[in-house]
Amino acid sequence: MKSLGTDTGLLHSETGRIRPADFRPCDHEAAVTFEFAPTEHHKRELYILARRAEPASAPLTVLVNGRPYTVTGECSALGNWCRCELDGDSVRIGQNRIQIGPQPGWWLPFEPAGGQPIVRLRIAPSTPEGGSVYPQYGDPLIEQHRQEWLALLPASLQPGGPRWPWCWELAGFLALAWRYRNTRDGGVAYAPWDARIILPWGRRGTDDRGQPVIAMCVHYGVCFVQFCIAMGVPARAVVLTSKIDSFDGHFVAEVWLDEFQRWAMIDPNLHLCYRESETGRPLSVAELAESTQKPGPPLSELAEFGEGYAFQRERLEPFTRDHCLTGDVYRLWGVWARHDWIAQPDLAPPAHGSVPYAETDILWCATDESVVAELGMFPYFLTPKQLARAPEAITSKHLILSKSLDGGAPVHDS
Repeated sequence: MKSLGTDTGLLHSETGRIRPADFRPCDHEAAVTFEFAPTEHHKRELYILARRAEPASAPLTVLVNGRPYTVTGECSALGNWCRCELDGDSVRIGQNRIQIGPQPGWWLPFEPAGGQPIVRLRIAPSTPEGGSVYPQYGDPLIEQHRQEWLALLPASLQPGGPRWPWCWELAGFLALAWRYRNTRDGGVAYAPWDARIILPWGRRGTDDRGQPVIAMCVHYGVCFVQFCIAMGVPARAVVLTSKIDSFDGHFVAEVWLDEFQRWAMIDPNLHLCYRESETGRPLSVAELAESTQKPGPPLSELAEFGEGYAFQRERLEPFTRDHCLTGDVYRLWGVWARHDWIAQPDLAPPAHGSVPYAETDILWCATDESVVAELGMFPYFLTPKQLARAPEAITSKHLILSKSLDGGAPVHDS
């Protein structure tokens, strides 16, 4: 078990890259050992990702250096984060051992590479002011082979034109490209994070072996970000959820608008954005999260839907109505730490969205310490101000779309 960083206060045994098939019955002992050298006394919290396969099962019990603890959590059939607070003296200097013995009715996930259960221990309070890790944008392999991505786009989306209208048209193209499918729709094969594969799989509805495909909100967001990278447009992947242990998660994107020095949220699955009522400026995820906490027009009045929503509406209208337009889904949000999934495919999880949030490289936005406490199983937190930082220069040597929101000639980078 290792620490994710000197300022995170979190020990872990994995990266959170798991698949539904990685859950196995808890029919034999699973254990994690780690070295701990505390410098001062802090509250210790233990987090375990688990699945209650039988509703009547007894609570999950773990041993920490031989001392028993019962974890709590809303354990659904898909798996949830369970937690418990440890006594201060139960964790000792030197080697420590966490054991989960055979327990009927429970399943645990094991990362294929690590072979250990998903167990995390917070030994010190984290802080949203940490700031040691910031999002990184761009992908050298996409920038080098941009024609492979541009060849997938229709003529109307080929190089040229102002940035925001292009992004809005791209979101519509993706929303119309295939119908949303997840495991509830019979999906089995999780599409990899590569637009060159996602588009044909999504349109066909199956992978190359004929298995029903999982191509859902995360895949629209991944395609959007990769096409933006190919065009030299600063964009980033954003995860959303109303609660960490819920079915209300979502995946969108943000693009950087220089004229406003702000990020703008765009939902390429629902072909949705929100605009400020007075100026028409597209709003960021941070602003959407904040808007539900202060007086002002409801988000439903600021929402703008494109033609892609009509295509997705039959399947996704209840989610849109109950979670997006109410602002509920924007309550907790984070930015993916790295966006070079083609250059480094190990950065892309094998099943994000089909299992509970677990990846350790999500940079969560924390407005106050209560958010940090709620998301204590994650290592990295940044303030809204830190996440609002402008992206570093895109390295593409190719055409950059105009920075103008409403017009302007395309700019070429020599």
